[in-house]
This record gives sequence, structure tokens and C-alpha cells, in this order.
Amino acid sequence: MIKAAQEAEFLAAVRGLPFFGGRQESVFRAYCRLPALARFYLVPGGALSVLCGGALLWCEPAAAKEAALFLQSCGAAEVLSNLDTLPLLGYDRKECWVMAFEGEAAPGALKALRPEELLSLFTDRRGEERDEALSDLSVRFARGGLELWGLYEGETLTAALAAETAAGECYLSFVRTRDGAQRKGYGGALLRRAAARYRGLPCYLLCEADKRPFYEKNGFFAAACQWRYQKRDEKRAARS
Repeated sequence: MIKAAQEAEFLAAVRGLPFFGGRQESVFRAYCRLPALARFYLVPGGALSVLCGGALLWCEPAAAKEAALFLQSCGAAEVLSNLDTLPLLGYDRKECWVMAFEGEAAPGALKALRPEELLSLFTDRRGEERDEALSDLSVRFARGGLELWGLYEGETLTAALAAETAAGECYLSFVRTRDGAQRKGYGGALLRRAAARYRGLPCYLLCEADKRPFYEKNGFFAAACQWRYQKRDEKRAARS
């Protein structure tokens, strides 16, 4: 049975799970003044949050069908879950991994960035997709808790990432190397310098399965497999 919950109840249910507790607290803190965008629920063996069009679900396999029906009614554009068997209609599923840093950190210079500077490396994001990413980064950046770091070669930004800290963890996202600068060590140097900056905190990130070897090469290990369900863009599918 799925029942509504308060934020504290949800966080208590996911606290201690790699990635989920800290990541959720950092996002909730950024949007704490917009309660209409966040809803919380308890489900058998876990919890569910619906935030800004996305959902996070952790539950027992026996609750998969009920959770899927509930998520369909919510219209979540993206769902991240520990289950690989959610019967979500109209969604594509991708294997993802929570990666945790255990390598050797390497102190070094990083430059603080603004959201638009970080997104300048994401040349594949255009139009509405880029606007949504910029809006989300800008809100969290303005309200504190989100730091953006860049690695430079002379005057050129070669790699960048975002870092959030909450619940005694550090969550890394938006990791990107400049087009044409891949396989030159910039990404690895960026990650190790970030780990040094947040030394003493467990550092996590979420990546798709094909990126896992890169992160393992650069000091991370696979802590947990997660599944990302993304609602199909019917217009895009019709054009392809």
C-alpha cells in the first residue's frame, strides 16, 4: 500500500542508502520553498518521492506493479529505482550505477564556475533541454549547497562538474570534458581534485553503464546498480 508521508519520514526511509539520502536532501534543500513541487510517499520496503517531474523509488519487488501504476498516474518524466522490473508503459529503461570514490585524491587547482559556464561544455544540449538544465542548476546554485568547478588548461575550460554536499556525503554530477579534449587525462584529474576538495566525505555519482569503465579507471567502484526509466518523447520518436 502506498501512503503519503512527510519529508522527514521519507528521508528516514532512504537514509543510509548509498547516494539516495544525501542526493535527496541536497535537492529538497534547494526547492524547500516550493513544496508544491515535492511529494513524498512510503511504499512496502521503501519510499517514493516525486519532485520536479522526476521520481525516486526504492521498494520491494512485490510492490513493483502498484508502484508503477502510481507513477503512471503521476506522469513522472523520469524514474530512478532499485528495481529493473517496473512495468512502466511508454518508458525506456537504462542500466545505471552508483559509483563511489575510493581512489587516491590529488589536490590541485580548480576554478569556481557559474551555471552557464559549466553548461558551455554540454554542446549536445540545446533548446528546451538546455534551458531546463540551466534553470535547475541556477536555482540550486543561488540557494547554496551546489558548487561548480572547472579545470583549465591556460585560458581554456577543459572539464567541469557540479558538487553538492548533504547528510555527510558529496554528490557529483554534470561531469563533462570539452569536445576534442577527451582521453587526455582532464576528466580524471578533475575527479581526483574534486575528491581532494571534499576529502573526508564519501563521494558518489550516478552514471550509465557504458561510462562505468571510465570512472573505475579514475578511482571509483560500483556501489549499487540502479535503473533509470525515461518517458519516451513521442514527437522525437516520430521524427527519427
